[in-house]
Amino acid sequence: MSRLVLIALMTLVACAEPPTGPPGPLAEAPAVPADSVGAMPTGRPEAVRDTIQVEGMDQAVTLRLVSFPDVPLPFSTYVREGWRSGTVASGEGTAVRLTTGEPPRQGLVSLFVPADAASEAEVAELAQASAESYGGARERDAAETWARRSWTFQDGDTVGSVRLGEHAGTFFYVLEAYPIDMGDGFAPAARVALDRLWWLDDGTAL
Repeated sequence: MSRLVLIALMTLVACAEPPTGPPGPLAEAPAVPADSVGAMPTGRPEAVRDTIQVEGMDQAVTLRLVSFPDVPLPFSTYVREGWRSGTVASGEGTAVRLTTGEPPRQGLVSLFVPADAASEAEVAELAQASAESYGGARERDAAETWARRSWTFQDGDTVGSVRLGEHAGTFFYVLEAYPIDMGDGFAPAARVALDRLWWLDDGTAL
């Protein structure tokens, strides 16, 4: 996907507002199995408390449940209060986007599924092109168990990564991009969103 298309997708949902009204009773965030094997509980509370590390310090946060049942790979996850979520579809595919901040200084987590069934090699090519569109991309060993391939990039003060994954025979990639000075706050929150991502078809974790 070209950088122009990525920017267009960012612009389309930049004005989306987070849901209003009370989030419902808070619960403690359930633990996520390290190996992510086996089905997760089907019910998830609307909001949970959790702890993330920001600049090496534990910080208590409230996380809000977001769910995407109508996308090619349906899932739910938790995001920090104030984050926005949205779905953008085009001829190239469907992207679920989680964002914080405002353009051009915006943090982004996007899970993209191509419009047509594509092989691992084809989606890997798209993922690499997405990373290279930011400039300074390089492939590295994937640290996450779910990621088959991974690229990092830096373009001026924008840094991030693109990781290739697969679920139920469908390949996808996850893009993270954010201003470097947002890293201490953005990276832990993005990690929580991915760590708590559960697929709706079988209840397993990312």
